[in-house]
Amino acid sequence: MNWANTNLFWVVGWLDNSTFRPDNTNTAILRNSQLGPYFDSVSIFKCPSDLSLSRGRRGDPRVRSVAMNPYVGTRFNGAAGSENRPYTAGYRQFLTLASIVDPSPSKCFVFIEEREDSINDPWFPIDMSNYIPARPADAVIVDYPGEYHDGGAVLSFVDGHVELWRWQDGRTRPALRPGQLLPLGLPSPNNPDVLRLQSAASSLVQR
Repeated sequence: MNWANTNLFWVVGWLDNSTFRPDNTNTAILRNSQLGPYFDSVSIFKCPSDLSLSRGRRGDPRVRSVAMNPYVGTRFNGAAGSENRPYTAGYRQFLTLASIVDPSPSKCFVFIEEREDSINDPWFPIDMSNYIPARPADAVIVDYPGEYHDGGAVLSFVDGHVELWRWQDGRTRPALRPGQLLPLGLPSPNNPDVLRLQSAASSLVQR
């Protein structure tokens, strides 16, 4: 990871539960993030029910189980202007609070719990390419949401409230094999959980 970027994003670091990485356990990258001045404890970055360890089946507990909506805030990959380029072209990248209109602040999620065998970087990519026009048969599940709460995950929204979303489709909840990472970015045709996440992530830029 690039330690020079710790204060440029809400948080940085790459988690990997199959090998040892300092990012898995180093809380300095959390404290030096953009959100660092606003919290007293790094425990807010991790669901207590996430029991994942830094070396898969052994090691110290990892520090984060939360990821961010990729369409909220900057998305910088090192190239000039890349902060304005959404994960799916043609969809809104919300750079200001005032720009969050569709979905509204009460419907647009900011943070989501992510599975221990899916989480890596600090964002939760959502492929919107089949959302409008609606092509549910072409749905793709990129990263997998957590299921730490009776088969569901807690999401926080722009207006400050939180919700527990329980997943309906078994493909959103593959079997957990501690120490083994899930294959990501898989087709998931007609998955209602993908549609629900899309509806709370962004909207098509009207031309």
